[in-house]
Amino acid sequence: MDRNIDLTTMRVPAGPDSLLSAEGTATTAPGRVTLNTTLRWADQPLVVRDTSGDETIDLVSGRLQLDFGLAVGILTWLELGLFVPTVLFQNGDNDDGQLPTLAVAGIGDLRLRAKATVFSSANDGFGLGFVLEGVFPTGLDDGFFSDDGFGFEALVLGDLRFMGWHVAVALGYRLRPDRTFGDLDVDDELLWRVALRAPLPRDFAVVGDIQGAHGLFGPDGAFGAQDENPILWHLGVELPRFNDVRVTIAGGMGVTSGYGSPRFDLLATLRYQPQNHDSDADGMMDHEDECPDFPEDVDQ
Repeated sequence: MDRNIDLTTMRVPAGPDSLLSAEGTATTAPGRVTLNTTLRWADQPLVVRDTSGDETIDLVSGRLQLDFGLAVGILTWLELGLFVPTVLFQNGDNDDGQLPTLAVAGIGDLRLRAKATVFSSANDGFGLGFVLEGVFPTGLDDGFFSDDGFGFEALVLGDLRFMGWHVAVALGYRLRPDRTFGDLDVDDELLWRVALRAPLPRDFAVVGDIQGAHGLFGPDGAFGAQDENPILWHLGVELPRFNDVRVTIAGGMGVTSGYGSPRFDLLATLRYQPQNHDSDADGMMDHEDECPDFPEDVDQ
């Protein structure tokens, strides 16, 4: 049996407004970049269970993954980005030698995305936006790294900001190749995500999310088999910003036994987002100042 199924269910968006798996409607400022790196350990993200629900085989008993994301501001309402997943290490059972050896490490499927803001929630209000994402089969096909085919994802984003609190929701559709491994049948999915950020003193914040993906066209019908409906949640803390870097540490677990829904997982995200700096205090931001270290008078 080929392991041509992308097992990754948790992806942290690269833009400036990410809340774990979800994101707000803000985009990266024009001409600026946001970089995002996430290190994640997932315990038992793919297991085989018997009819009573007991685990029989750990197809993937543990996975250490490093994801890289980049977002570039194009217009005040538009950013373009990419997402590159990399599995640094994984292991699993071999079903008494009946399966080929599981690949230990490898790259996953490249994702290219466009995010647009319809209206922003920047000044304590509601926001609306959308994301279009293309999936390209760059991953290895023998380790649950890749669907081994092109895919597409569309999300509608909504968010609300109020006095430092931030709530973000997303609803979307994932078009993906039909793939089968044993009793697991993966096809197009309905996606949803909900996240909350609550401010704390000294620039700390609590963040939490819950997300789900639901198979629509499997042999058991829409929302049918539990292993085709992964749901997982996370709870974590954002550390105070240091220069242009913010770190988020979180942990969570799967609610269902769906593929990619781990017994538990731990993650750390480092986001680099250049802020507006005026090193020479001349009233002109560094990225617009030809001499950022020397104050100048504005010519009249």
